[in-house]
Amino acid sequence: MSADRLLSMLLLLQTRGRMSARRLADELGVSVRTAYRDLDRLQSAGVPVYAEHGRTGGYQLLDGYRTRLTGLSEREARALFLAGLPAPAADLGLAEEVAAARLKLLAALPAALREEATRTDAVFHLDAPGWYREAEETPYLPLLVDAVFGRRAVDVRYRRWREPQEVDRRLHPYGLVLKSGTWYVVAGSGGGRTATYKITQILDAAMSDERFERPEDFALGAYWASYLHDFQARRYTGSATIRLSPRGRERLAANVPPEVVRAFEATATAVGGDGWTEAVIPTESTEHARGELLRLGVDVEVVAPEELRRAMADAVRALARTYGRSRPDERWRDTDVAQPTRTQLAHVERELASTVGAMTTRSTSREQPSSATLAEAPTRQARNSAAFWTATGRSRGHEVVRRRGFVAVDGGERAGLRILVQEPDLDPGELAELSELVRRAAGPVNVEDPFSSTDLNHLGMRNWQMPVMLRPPGPVGDPVPDVIRVRRPEDLQAAERIVIEGFELAGFEPHRPGELFPTALIEDSGVDVFVALRDGVPAGACVSVVDDGIGSHYWVATSPEFRSRGVGRAVMLGSFAHLPELPLTLTSSKLGRPLYESLGYVVAAPSTWWAAAPGTPSR
Repeated sequence: MSADRLLSMLLLLQTRGRMSARRLADELGVSVRTAYRDLDRLQSAGVPVYAEHGRTGGYQLLDGYRTRLTGLSEREARALFLAGLPAPAADLGLAEEVAAARLKLLAALPAALREEATRTDAVFHLDAPGWYREAEETPYLPLLVDAVFGRRAVDVRYRRWREPQEVDRRLHPYGLVLKSGTWYVVAGSGGGRTATYKITQILDAAMSDERFERPEDFALGAYWASYLHDFQARRYTGSATIRLSPRGRERLAANVPPEVVRAFEATATAVGGDGWTEAVIPTESTEHARGELLRLGVDVEVVAPEELRRAMADAVRALARTYGRSRPDERWRDTDVAQPTRTQLAHVERELASTVGAMTTRSTSREQPSSATLAEAPTRQARNSAAFWTATGRSRGHEVVRRRGFVAVDGGERAGLRILVQEPDLDPGELAELSELVRRAAGPVNVEDPFSSTDLNHLGMRNWQMPVMLRPPGPVGDPVPDVIRVRRPEDLQAAERIVIEGFELAGFEPHRPGELFPTALIEDSGVDVFVALRDGVPAGACVSVVDDGIGSHYWVATSPEFRSRGVGRAVMLGSFAHLPELPLTLTSSKLGRPLYESLGYVVAAPSTWWAAAPGTPSR
């Protein structure tokens, strides 16, 4: 606006002294002609602006003149707390307001203090993001800023770490946090929960008409401190005993987080006479710990637990196999470097294996599935899915539609529509009926196609793939005493709560006991629910279904506070004990696959899942 620009010009002359018309125009982002017109307006308004001609000349205010017109606008006042943080201010869409607010503050200072402030600004710079990281794009951050200040709800599509990865949420944004160059929004969501969302994972966002009130007892700083404390508690839920060589101990700090280094130093004891040291460190999960420790190469040995020791040995063997075969492309050959012989490569493989050779424990004898058995896995998974969803749907009183090529269970607005493709070749009539069911669904829609053969793009649904996995009959490992087969309604409710929280099933919030797992499941001979306990507290759950001599698993979940503590493995092993000598199938998420592979599952085929949120327009 013209008035804002005139004020900015006046403050520039007051804080910086003599300035040329060209320099004023550049500062204000206008043409030189516009700058001359604005100077004339200031003079007409009685501001004592005069010009000095010559090479060093320019425009300046009469000595001693100071304006008191330094009031901040609403957005400038908002931006004031970011006055020393230009990059975050730009992220928030407040760059111009920050510049204006800083200029007004400088203008209000006496000359001596103004000079000191300018000098401080010239020698201090904040670069929030860490090294080796690209700046992250946050296109929806300005919208969230407006939502926070306007207290308006926002509809977002969010990408999370578990399947389905893309979910739709309505958020009540309470505040924004910048952590190590990454922006987060703290927001209320369904069921009265407050959660933290990484803004770069927001795929789409739109302001809604709904307004909300932030809880009176909510304090952003206190929430974030509590969130970080809980995050660290959840992060390190296991431990490992490792040994490091002297060189490995020197390299430890450069390869693992500080808390792991502190734990190692606090528990370190010398072993043997060659300088190696043994200590106990905290771990997040087997997969994560393996990745961190492999960075130390031959300078680390895992002593315990066995699962991590096996994982390290498997990784080393895989590396040895990779580098033990001929190079796949002769382009990589360097004629100036002597190439190792096969005998030398075999020696390297033996050396690598010997480094963690003791990590290799006894393998479980299990017959590998034949190609014919693998080919049958999608059909078996389809039949068991239909059996499970039909049993739960009928016990809830939901409409069940059964056709040759698919089974549909319509749970209405909250439970949604679940469609289970049963054959790889739906006929045109079945596809048309399936499409109509999707179009008129009142709640969320999920379609499971273990054959990956049915194209639903015409319905505007999003899709992703997960593998159908098969475990042939075989030993199930050590008994798991803390896993119970549910026979009481209260245990079934505990399992239901774990699954709703573990899979973040917002459609079932607030929790209504029996809505997801009706009590009638206890009496269903083909369906079993299992609960894993930790210190007597329900911590994990899963469901098994047996149909026509094949078992399947569903809803393998862990309560958020018990993640990365072996609960998922425990509940699976506990369920295996009740499925003797049966081949088992399941559909795996990306994160669950390492666990299932360690339990003897192998990938049989890709399964395609389709989903649509309530109210999603279908073409």
